[in-house]
Amino acid sequence: SNDISLAQKLIDEYIAQTRILLMQAKDALYHNNFEELAKIAHTLKGSSSTISAKSLYSTAYQMEKYSKEELTTEVVNSISKFIALFTRFIKEAKHQKEDWQND
Repeated sequence: SNDISLAQKLIDEYIAQTRILLMQAKDALYHNNFEELAKIAHTLKGSSSTISAKSLYSTAYQMEKYSKEELTTEVVNSISKFIALFTRFIKEAKHQKEDWQND
């Protein structure tokens, strides 16, 4: 149905955008660019909220907060946590898409 194809498209776009943003976050972190990290985290927060990924949203929220406070260790930890959650999200999304295709 149209709802399922829209959901699949939103998830695919979220995954693609998030992969790019995480590469940009790693680059900003390498250069200690906390202002850029805060912007990236803000974007991750918004897109995660849009698809109702609550744990990703709250982790991006922490990442943004710590970036604004320039707390390197906390930023690194929140990025690592986000990546772990995002990896799990990708696996779950793949299974969901397979279920939709089998219906």
